[in-house]
Amino acid sequence: MTSREILSLRPEVVYQVPPLSTPKAGDRVEEITSRDAVKLFVERVRDRRPDFDVTPENAGPIARICQRLDGLPLAIELAAARGALLEPKILENRLADSINILKDRRRDIDPRHRALRQTIAWSDALLSETERRLFCFVSVFTGGFDIEAAEDVLGDLDQVDLDVLDGLESLVSKSLLQRGTALGRPRLHMLDTIREFALEGLAADPDCDAVHAGHAAQLSGCCRVSGPPCPWPRSAALCGAALPGGRQHPCGSRLGARTARRRGD
Repeated sequence: MTSREILSLRPEVVYQVPPLSTPKAGDRVEEITSRDAVKLFVERVRDRRPDFDVTPENAGPIARICQRLDGLPLAIELAAARGALLEPKILENRLADSINILKDRRRDIDPRHRALRQTIAWSDALLSETERRLFCFVSVFTGGFDIEAAEDVLGDLDQVDLDVLDGLESLVSKSLLQRGTALGRPRLHMLDTIREFALEGLAADPDCDAVHAGHAAQLSGCCRVSGPPCPWPRSAALCGAALPGGRQHPCGSRLGARTARRRGD
């Protein structure tokens, strides 16, 4: 059976169902068409436009659409529904602004699945109030974060009754956060399509300013470190500072920099 979240029963064996494979930067047309996400997109568009095909002109936009949608089957099917009218390049441009255009008006579809936003909102509505706020709070990170990063940024919110570790564990079990590793350390990230929804909730939360300020302070604190690059894994994993060899850690420096500029830090 499949479930929205882990049931936490002793006989339970969990198999994660990953997103569909998406094209990689630099893929040729034949490589793009071999990716599962692209295959699904093309198949569903052809249900409405039998003459649709992947060409050298539209292969790039199709690849970027699938990447933008994180390889999520429902999101790709909803995008393909729009593909009956919109050419891939136009669809790509509209998706750059919002996922709210992802809708399917066919009558025999579960109402929860007629729009991607409705599907995410359904999962959000099943969260406790504390879980919902944590879900929104951690959307401040882009590109991923580790547990200590979340605890550092959110631990000073004294007015919020929040156990960060328990909350993160719950969000992972509900598939709203994905767990991975970086250099042997656990790392969490939120799919971009889900994060867009969570960011709207963060903007409406009374602690929005405090969360952004904590994130910006964490980033600027690491950026002010002089001398060698911030030591891996702690500081660099938290703030996206330079790693050995000049690499950058994808954890949210762009958003933090925008936040700092907006606040004049």
